[in-house]
Amino acid sequence: MSENVDEPSVDLFISYTHKDEEAFGILGPLKAGLENFYQAKFGRSLSIFTDAALVWGKNWREQLQARVSRSLLFMPIATANYFESAACREEFEAFHSAAKNLGVEGLIIPVVPISTEVIRRNSGDFIVDYVESVQYRNIYDAFLAGFDSSLWRRTMDELATKLNERLFEASLALESIGGQGGETVAPSVINDDEDGDGDGLADLMVSFEDATQEVARLAEELKPAIENLGRATQLESPPTNGTPKQFLAWSIRVADKLSGPSQEIGRIGAEMYEKAKELDVVFAGMARLGDDLPPSTFDMAGQLRSFARQLDGLELVDSQLQSMLQSMLPVEKVSSAIGRSLKHTRLGVKAVRDTLGILNGWADLYA
Repeated sequence: MSENVDEPSVDLFISYTHKDEEAFGILGPLKAGLENFYQAKFGRSLSIFTDAALVWGKNWREQLQARVSRSLLFMPIATANYFESAACREEFEAFHSAAKNLGVEGLIIPVVPISTEVIRRNSGDFIVDYVESVQYRNIYDAFLAGFDSSLWRRTMDELATKLNERLFEASLALESIGGQGGETVAPSVINDDEDGDGDGLADLMVSFEDATQEVARLAEELKPAIENLGRATQLESPPTNGTPKQFLAWSIRVADKLSGPSQEIGRIGAEMYEKAKELDVVFAGMARLGDDLPPSTFDMAGQLRSFARQLDGLELVDSQLQSMLQSMLPVEKVSSAIGRSLKHTRLGVKAVRDTLGILNGWADLYA
């Protein structure tokens, strides 16, 4: 049977870490299985992309978001390494932001190939919690059975079917937004009525100013929070030759001292990240409208440079938090109570890094 020439290929972006690929070599068998089953079952070819920066270059974020409006499917290979990778988190956030803005989050189909324990252990992380909420596909048993096993082939068959179901659902949603035959645009830049009450450039500029001021305010809040955590980490020494009960009592006292400052850092980081996600949508809308305006009217690069000056030092804050957490690792290893207290700080650090990833991605594009 010849390939269907009436329909274009279906695009799928697979997001993964090179560390996992070097260890397990899952990408090749996953691509081959999905391509073969999709073509055989649905008569359409499946074009699979990886490495956004390599495929689309400097403006990968803009390209990735633009392709969401053309039903680009997104499959993160979720592992502990994935959740710790700044590049993977940036890819995930860029796609999720665009998909959420268009109401097609179903295009995100996470797979967990190693162990679902990583989901439970990292709860509280936005990306981990999101992966769990959208009912990730557990392919652990198929992975252990081997790429030549019947279980692996059956799993690829089921995944190909799931891709097609999600594609159909997203296509219906995008058609309702874009109308018949028109290019799909995000709801944030669609006029709500004939009078044009939707978000135009002026509206987006106001949103930009409000969100950037809020991110800058939260960045300032982080500084005293870090100082408070630093003071709390000046720990009393553990009991020398103490009994297990004495050591437990010591660790609980230390955990209690760390809990308040750690929770504050977690809260600030989470709020900052939420504002950064709002900014991501605003940036995309401003970029779309700005392409059609003369430079004298719209200066995206200038706006981003101005904002970057407001956030001067946020990279240093991230570095300080990382160093502080690194210094606490030996203590965490001997006390689960201290580890639980510092979990909020770790989540806050991830949120700050994700915020920087969003902002730096747009800043690099318009540098």
